[in-house]
Amino acid sequence: MQRFLLALLIASLCVFASCAPLTSFFTPKAFKTRIEGDGVVIVEFLDNRATSVVIPAKIDGRPVVKIDEGAFCSCPLLTSFAVSSDNPRFQAVDGALFTADGKTLIAFPAGKKTTKYAIPDGVEAVGAYAFDCCLSLTSVEIPASVETIGESPFHLCLSLTSFAVSSDNPRFKTVDDVLFAADGKTLTAFPAGKETTKYVIPDCVETVGAYAFSSCDLLTSVEIPASVKTIGDGAFAGCDLLTSVEIPASVETIGDGAFYACDSLTSVEIPDSVETIGKSAFYLCDSLTSVKIPNSVETIGKSAFYLCDSLTSVEIPNSVKTIGEKAFTGCRSLTSVEIPASVKTIGAYAFMDCDSLTSVEIPDSVEKIGKNAFYRCDSLTSVEIPNSVATIGDKAFDGCAADLTLYGAAGSAAEEYARENNLRFEAR
Repeated sequence: MQRFLLALLIASLCVFASCAPLTSFFTPKAFKTRIEGDGVVIVEFLDNRATSVVIPAKIDGRPVVKIDEGAFCSCPLLTSFAVSSDNPRFQAVDGALFTADGKTLIAFPAGKKTTKYAIPDGVEAVGAYAFDCCLSLTSVEIPASVETIGESPFHLCLSLTSFAVSSDNPRFKTVDDVLFAADGKTLTAFPAGKETTKYVIPDCVETVGAYAFSSCDLLTSVEIPASVKTIGDGAFAGCDLLTSVEIPASVETIGDGAFYACDSLTSVEIPDSVETIGKSAFYLCDSLTSVKIPNSVETIGKSAFYLCDSLTSVEIPNSVKTIGEKAFTGCRSLTSVEIPASVKTIGAYAFMDCDSLTSVEIPDSVEKIGKNAFYRCDSLTSVEIPNSVATIGDKAFDGCAADLTLYGAAGSAAEEYARENNLRFEAR
C-alpha cells in the first residue's frame, strides 16, 4: 500500500512540475527558517516540485548556520544539491549535501537516479532522514570512518536490498545485508526492499533500533528473540503486511509509534515485563481486533491505539494509572470498556469517536476526565461518575446519544456538568 501511494504521489508531482519550469534559484520564501543567534536555520525546504536546490550563504541578511535534520523530506523530485560559493558551512559532493568539513552527510537527493551509493571516506555522521524517500537506491556502502547514524536515515528507501560496511569500521557491521552495531546488540536498519517475507532477529540483539524495520512492507512476520529488551520508536512502523508479532517477556519498552500503521496486524499480546506503551504505539493498526495489556503497564500513552477501528475489546489491568490523551480515539468497533480502580486520569479525547461504545463504568479512583474524553460516542447512553471525579473537561460527553444519562451523587461535579450542558442526571 505504501509503495502504491508513494508512487502515486511522486507521479502527480512530476505531472504538476512539468506545468512550469523550475530553476535552481529560490527566494527566501522557499525555505522555512528560524532565527538562532545571529544566524538562520533552514527548518524545511517548501518547494516539493523542485528538482534542484542551492543552499544560500544568507537568508534575509542572516547567515545560514544550520540545516535541520529532515529539512528535505518532502522533496521526492530533488536530483541534486548545490551550495552557494560564499557559504562557508556546507558543501555539495556529487549532488549530495554535506557539512563543509565533509564529516556529516546531511541529505542525499531523493530523486537522483542511482542504484548504488558509497558514502565518501571521511564521513563520520549520517544525519537523520539523510536518504529519505530515495526510491532508486538498492545498496549503500558505509565506510570505516562512519561513527554515528541518525534516526531513520533510510526511511522509505523501498528498493534498498542491502547494506555493506567496510571491514575496518569498528562501530557497524552487516549480517545477511542487514545493518547492526558492531557488537551485534542493536539492529540498526533492515533494508526495506529485501525480498523476504519472514525474518528472525538474531538472539544476541538487545535493541531493535528506532525505525529499524520502518516501511518494510514485504515482511509478514518477524520473530523477536528473548534477548530483546527494547523495541525502539517506529521500529515496525508502516510494515503493511505484518500480521502478527509475539513480543517476548524480556521486552521492557515499546517505543513511540513502534507498530504505527501496521495495517494487517490483527492481534498482539504484550508481556508483563512492559511498563509503558509509548505514544502512538499501535496508531492506525486498523485490523487489530484485540489486545491484552498486562498488569505491569502503568501508562497507556497518547494516541496508543488511535484509529484502531477494528478493535472490539481491550483489557485494561488494574496497574494502569493513566489513560493518555487520544489513547483510544476512533476505535469505532469498541463496544465496552472497563476502567480499573487504579486509573486516576482519563486523558483528553481518550475515547472520542468510539461510535459503538454503549456504556462505561468509571471507578472511584478517577479524579479527572479530560476534555472531549467521550466526545461523539453517539451510542453511549449511560455513564456512572463517582464522587471522586473533581474535574470534567469541556465537551467531555458532547455528541453522545440523545438519551445519555449521567449518574452520580447529588451536588457532585457530575451533576454540575450535566446541568451546565443540559444533560440528564440521576442522583444515586
